[in-house]
Amino acid sequence: MLPLDVNVRRVLARRFPGGIDIAGDPWRAGQAIMEFGQRICRARPVCDACPVSDGCAGPEAAGPAPARRQKPFAGSLRQRRGRLLREVLAGGGVALHHADPEAAAGLVADGLAVLHGGRLAPPR
Repeated sequence: MLPLDVNVRRVLARRFPGGIDIAGDPWRAGQAIMEFGQRICRARPVCDACPVSDGCAGPEAAGPAPARRQKPFAGSLRQRRGRLLREVLAGGGVALHHADPEAAAGLVADGLAVLHGGRLAPPR
């Protein structure tokens, strides 16, 4: 299952609106699409550097670029999710009662972690 963060959604809307087959290596495919969305297919894309521009619907397909800036990172849910995800990946899991509930729920909803026996674990 592909984690649907903002970068992935943008890349899928612009370049792969019909979806993409990630069955061969879903984890690497997810990482590649997230990084591609971060570096090339950004809110303000770098289309001149895009290696897959043929068939791209262009920036208009993902809607307008965000008008307002993101909240500061320090102390944000985004930071807490990142910290928790690093813990889950480094230790193979985190007891759910030790996890930030809001961050844990977001990771599970986005497919970045799974609930398994009272623990938050990496997806398989």
